[in-house]
This record gives sequence, C-alpha cells and structure tokens, in this order.
Amino acid sequence: MVTALERRYRRLLLAYPAAYRRRHGDELITTLLDAAGTDRVRPGRRDTVDLLRGGLRQRFRLPVGKAPVAAAVFAAFVSGALGAGIGSFLGWCTTPPLRVDAGVAQIAGLAIGEPYVGGFSRDDRWQFRAVKVEAVDPRYIPGWTSASAADRFTTAGWTVEPTGTSAFTARRGTLRAWVTGPLPAADHPAGVVIWPDPSAGPVSVVIWPAEPAAVTAGVVTGWLTGAVAGWLLVAWVAYQLRGDRSWARRGTVAVLTAVAVLLLLRPVLWTYLLIVTGAVSSPDRWGPPSPAYIGFIDSDAVAVPLFGLAAIAAACLVAARAHPHPTPATVPSHDPEDLVHP
Repeated sequence: MVTALERRYRRLLLAYPAAYRRRHGDELITTLLDAAGTDRVRPGRRDTVDLLRGGLRQRFRLPVGKAPVAAAVFAAFVSGALGAGIGSFLGWCTTPPLRVDAGVAQIAGLAIGEPYVGGFSRDDRWQFRAVKVEAVDPRYIPGWTSASAADRFTTAGWTVEPTGTSAFTARRGTLRAWVTGPLPAADHPAGVVIWPDPSAGPVSVVIWPAEPAAVTAGVVTGWLTGAVAGWLLVAWVAYQLRGDRSWARRGTVAVLTAVAVLLLLRPVLWTYLLIVTGAVSSPDRWGPPSPAYIGFIDSDAVAVPLFGLAAIAAACLVAARAHPHPTPATVPSHDPEDLVHP
C-alpha cells in the first residue's frame, strides 16, 4: 500500500530526469522511507532540499566530453538571445503604442514654432510597440534656430538636452522627441547649406515613447530563462543519443542542428548587438531606441529565424525517438546516501 509519505517523496523525485527516475527511483524511495521511520507523514526540510538540489544537478549534468559542453554553451548563447528578445517585446507591451493625434501635432508645432498641419510617418512595420512618429513635411521657418525651439520645449515643461549644433532631444513623462534643423550658415563648409534630412524638409521632428522600465527586467529574465532552457535541451538530447545505435538518427540530429545554427546566427548576433548598444549608449540621446526583439523580426527574410526554430524542433523530435542503452544502475555519492541522516 502506497502511503502519503511515499506519494510526497515521489512528487519530489519529479525534479530528476525521467531516465534517472526509472533507474534509481525505487532505490531512492526505499532508502528515504527506511530513514524516515514509521511516524513521519511528510518529508523533512533537509530531505526536500537534498532531493530538489540533486534533481537540478542531474538535469544540468552533461555526458562526459568537451563536445556536449561546447554544444550546451552555444545553445545557451542562442536561446538566451531568443529569450531576451521575447522579454524585450513583453517589456514594451507595458506601454501603450504611440498614436498620431493632436498631442503629437502639438509637439511638432513646438519644434517648428507654429501650428503643424502636415502629415506623419509611422515607423512600426516590425517594431510594433516601440513605434516612432516623424513629421514628414514641416515647412521652412525663416530665422529658425535650435536654441529658440529648445526654449519653447523648456517653457512647455520638457527637459532638453543638446545633441549637436542644431539638434536636441526633449523628455517629458513617457514621451521623447528629437529635433534637428539646418545648421547656421557659418557652420557650413564654403557656405553650402545641407539639410539634415532632405526628404523631410528643413526641420526634422521624431517622436517616440520612452523605454519602459520593464524592458530591462524582461531582457535579463528572458535571457536567463532562455539560456537555462538551451542548456537543459542539449543535456536531454545528449543523453537521448548517448549509446543509440542508429547513426542515421544521430546524423539527422547533427544536420538539423547545423542548419539551425546557420539560420539563427545572424539574428542572434544582431540581438546581442542591440542589447549591448542599448546598455552602453545614453538612453534616448540619439533618437528612438532599437528594441532587442527586432533582431529576430526586422529583416527582409523574417521567416529565416522561424525555419531555424523549426529545425531545432525537428531535431528534438528525432532525438525523442532514440533508444539509448541503459547505463549500469549506479547511484551517485550524493544520491541517495546523502539523504540518510543520523
């Protein structure tokens, strides 16, 4: 008859991989019950901690050799980037998307010095929540200077930071604005007038939402979660294939993994570049931020990362059909003997 204590111990053994439970589960349960005595109805704190710690140790353990370790580190690197991208997107979802309305037109009016009646372009093809709005046709205002525009923003309650001779960024609440205009004639070489953005006119106004505080937490949490998942996935695949006699199966997993690496390498490196750039650069100083998640989706071949993830899924399905030969039923020194306490 299965007692309540045994059921609780078996639930704790779920911390171990299934293959380990099949080899050592009964022996662990027998040792734990013998050590517990007849009057205990639930596992002790020390037993619980030891079981959970031992289970995590087994799940993170890799087969002996340099190749599994290298594969696990690389998988953590790749899946960490994917997790960071997902965390970045979820962080940006905590702020409402920027809308083209009277408030945005008022900000453009502050920049040019008169009511703005022109149109706006939205750069949200792939950035979704991290959208920016740009005034597309502000007309030339005689005597316009960045100093006078900055004064108007300051009077309206914005915090202004110059970023150049004729440019500045402005912050207020959850909004950011970047204003650039024509350089003074004395600053042009040989008196040649060069607009900062010829397609937008003499004054360029870009407006975007401030990066939410949740983005940083999302990137860090997402990276850690992704890295751990990548390591555990490699550990599982490695043990599935260890001792498997089907070289065709092992070769298929290797080929699918190589295809996934080739397809995911570019978006992964791009994602890390965006993360590092965002961490070392001054927030909002040089225009709208580039969210980490666009590393996987802002591409002419946006389906490429999806094919890479599909290759990983296919490799896991092939590995799941492997039939590894059982290893001798040896019990590590920390399991279960360490669970027997005086």
